Amino acid sequence: MRWSLVVALSGLLLSVGSPARAADVAAPAAWQRHEMEFVYLGFTTRYSCEGLRDKLRALLLASGARPGMEVKIRGCPAGPGEVTEFPRVHMVFHAAAIAAAGTAEPVSAGWKRVTLAARKPMALEAGDCELVEQFRDRVLPAFVTRGLEGEVHCVPHQISGSSYRLRFESLQGAAAGAAATR
Repeated sequence: MRWSLVVALSGLLLSVGSPARAADVAAPAAWQRHEMEFVYLGFTTRYSCEGLRDKLRALLLASGARPGMEVKIRGCPAGPGEVTEFPRVHMVFHAAAIAAAGTAEPVSAGWKRVTLAARKPMALEAGDCELVEQFRDRVLPAFVTRGLEGEVHCVPHQISGSSYRLRFESLQGAAAGAAATR
């Protein structure tokens, strides 16, 4: 979809009294591939490699990654399901990004509200504070976001004194929108 068409359609919607706002209309988007290693380094909560993989999948989907991502366990010394000191995964995922002019496969995308907190998404728990902090710092920059607010206050070796709640809007492709936490 061309940018001029998007602008024209948003103007039409606004003129007929739709609750849509011009700021909610996204620019043309395309899927952008990201590949990264993630090593969890935490003092409070420990994960098995499978547990870390599952939590990261939930965080990626909530943040707008296209379903079908690869999150693979790497070099875990403990056996399956056993907690390990430094669990590591390799991630390959696609996130919506502003498309360059003439993009061959444009994606229908829009801004979605995301909240990362205990039980948002359901896989997150109170003890995931350090994981959310590391995700925010190392993985979230791969997504197109705006309005990041909230705080992450992790107290080493204490779940009760730790808290996290992040809110932001993420540019999400049509395939990713259904998985977002609102």
